[in-house]
Amino acid sequence: MRDIRLILTIDGLSSAYLGPYGGSWVATPGINRLASQGCVFDNGVAPSFNVQANFHAAASSDLSLFDQHERAGYRTAVVHEEGDWLREFDFPGEVIEVGSTDLPISQPAKSLSETRMAILLGTAFDQLESVDSKLLLWIHSRGMLGLWDAPDEFVQSVLDEDDPIPPRCSVPPQRPVPDDEDPDVLLGIRQSYAAQVAVLDACIETLLDHPRLQAESSEIFFIGLRGYPLGEHGYVGISDETPLYGESLGVPIIVKSPAVNRQRWRGL
Repeated sequence: MRDIRLILTIDGLSSAYLGPYGGSWVATPGINRLASQGCVFDNGVAPSFNVQANFHAAASSDLSLFDQHERAGYRTAVVHEEGDWLREFDFPGEVIEVGSTDLPISQPAKSLSETRMAILLGTAFDQLESVDSKLLLWIHSRGMLGLWDAPDEFVQSVLDEDDPIPPRCSVPPQRPVPDDEDPDVLLGIRQSYAAQVAVLDACIETLLDHPRLQAESSEIFFIGLRGYPLGEHGYVGISDETPLYGESLGVPIIVKSPAVNRQRWRGL
């Protein structure tokens, strides 16, 4: 079986909303399934809020992660969204930028297949299908920092029976929370965020069904790059003003690999 190493990085993903980290608001069967097959790192922490700097060494050193794999006989490919920070790096393999013309407009998607995440992973699927060799594939999503485009059915899935439909915001909010903030407004933002997590999870479940990723030799590295505050300490979103608390810097890390033989890692 051809070896596959897949790295999936998601920006703005809060561990607290994921089942393997104790989250119960959003059903995350896809991420739960990945966790059951691999190792959950309980205390992942982003080195800083500067994601670009955090990945600079891996992507652009004299012998980068990608160069090492190329020398070992792997094909390498990066699939990412248009306009993010990855475009400045010079990768040795194929780089596919999913452009804004391919992504949904600034309104809720009508179905899962029309969401940004599904389109991005669909492009990655093409790589899995077309490369008949060992492959290192990095999929990078702007995640919760991109447009919030969850279809209505995903929003409904995170609401309690008597909850009103929250106001939809396609652009992720980033602002201080005033002392007199209406609690329903903050709840609506959290519900919209939760719906985006549900979309991500549904896409991951589809990804895990791909035959090349079901082989025992396949490896998957699921990594959050930084969290996303939702009013816990007086701020919503990611900006230069975001306070550095656990919800900002704590990140999920789940690794499925034959080289990892434990289910949880509680160290740093």
